[in-house]
Amino acid sequence: MKKLWMLGMLWMTAFGAGMAHADAPKPGDFARGVRLKTEGAAPIYRLALPDALYRVATRDDLGDVRVFNGAGAPVSHVLIRPRVAETAAERVDLPFFPIHDRETGAAEQVVRFQLAPDGAVIRIGQEPAEREERIIGCLVDAGRLRRSPEALILDWSSPESGAVSAAVEGSHDLSRWQPLAPKVVLARLRYGQYALEQRTIPLPERRFNYLRVRWLDEPLDVTKIAVRLSPVRQEAARRTLPLTGRKTEAENGPAFLYDAGGRFPVDRAAVAMTGSNRLLEGVLSSRPENGEDWRVRLRGLFYRLTLGESILESDPADLPSIVTDRHWRLEPASGQSGAGAAPPDLILAWKPHELAFLAEGDKPFTLAFGSRRVEAPDAALGSLLESLKEGGASGVDAWAEVGESLVLGGDGALALPSRPLPWRQMILWAVLAAGVLLLGWMAWRLQREMRSGA
Repeated sequence: MKKLWMLGMLWMTAFGAGMAHADAPKPGDFARGVRLKTEGAAPIYRLALPDALYRVATRDDLGDVRVFNGAGAPVSHVLIRPRVAETAAERVDLPFFPIHDRETGAAEQVVRFQLAPDGAVIRIGQEPAEREERIIGCLVDAGRLRRSPEALILDWSSPESGAVSAAVEGSHDLSRWQPLAPKVVLARLRYGQYALEQRTIPLPERRFNYLRVRWLDEPLDVTKIAVRLSPVRQEAARRTLPLTGRKTEAENGPAFLYDAGGRFPVDRAAVAMTGSNRLLEGVLSSRPENGEDWRVRLRGLFYRLTLGESILESDPADLPSIVTDRHWRLEPASGQSGAGAAPPDLILAWKPHELAFLAEGDKPFTLAFGSRRVEAPDAALGSLLESLKEGGASGVDAWAEVGESLVLGGDGALALPSRPLPWRQMILWAVLAAGVLLLGWMAWRLQREMRSGA
């Protein structure tokens, strides 16, 4: 009896594992691919998705993207939307020069005699004593900075302990000065094992070629002056796609249609006019497929004006959200004379996703995309990357490069699959039913044996 039970459970487990293994995607399930070049032996690699992927992908969430190792087995990957990177605050040492002031001692006089050749005194006069030079500040050369500093940092050798007051001014030409910090206190205090230092002077976000530090009381023997530059926010580079339109008739009059040829994550659009002195007020709409309703993405005034030798054009406009639609329409406002002219170009801009994958198995790795046969994978690798980042881990990932293009399953992987009989489900239900019958027979057999034994 026990052997029958174990045999039945083993059969059902093996069948379920076989079903799960059969569902694992293969490179042939995808239309296209690219070979990935990976240098070194990093555990995780990153790459920016190529344009060809967006042209072939069948899902807005890019769920039909996989990475396979050299043995053709899928490896874990995660798609990452490009983020605004922020550099760390930067410290830059600057050249500086002391500013001297000469004071005349009124009480001290020097008596000078002028003698004749025979030794006779011919003139007696009094002159001021020699002037003493006093340092009243520092001139800082900040001309090499390309952005405004957020703070000035000073270091000095003497006095070793104490506090002084200072003022900071800025100038572009050394003749006109503007106040930046009217009065600040710099200090270096020590008491027993404790120490307190204040060496930083906050500055407003204004850039000057020269900075001047003036001592308001006692001077400092300055040894180094530096500035702290604020972090820089760097956006991922956008790619652009210029589209040529064709004229058509819409409900409200003439309109221009454009085909992006793929599911690009567009977040910015521009209308590029041709010729000179063109003005167009219109509505930009999009839709994922022909036959679906248009959705308004942008309303604006687009122009191209000639001003002498200069050209003035309307700026690209940011869309309220990311749009992955393929089809676009520019519909001029009714009654415009420019509606009958040649279609302007539509320039779409987007930031490509980053893909990170686990270097599991042998090289080479292949990025496969474009399939209507697979479902979206999980994103367990994304949680791992976040944990590594929060933990301060470095050097765990490297950049991969896109290599040669590949044809995997071809266009057949892009076609909607026919709806055959659900053999897998039918077999699975049959196995489950057989298991229930087996358990029922085993219970009946056990009950019968118990009665006969009684």
